[in-house]
Amino acid sequence: MFVAQILICSMLSADCVILEDTRGLSLTKAQCVIRQKEMLVDITVEMPEYSLVDRTCRRAKYQPV
Repeated sequence: MFVAQILICSMLSADCVILEDTRGLSLTKAQCVIRQKEMLVDITVEMPEYSLVDRTCRRAKYQPV
């Protein structure tokens, strides 16, 4: 299981933010990559001055029961 994360930075203020998916865990890495793309689309609408710098699919430490 994976957690989607993206790093976005503002070119105007040199401010960077790491965003982590709060919707839930992705079962596969491919699903995680799809979720990252969804997150980026959503955040681009809300924060257009930010650009994607990096992304990662972090393995979840704990598995849901």
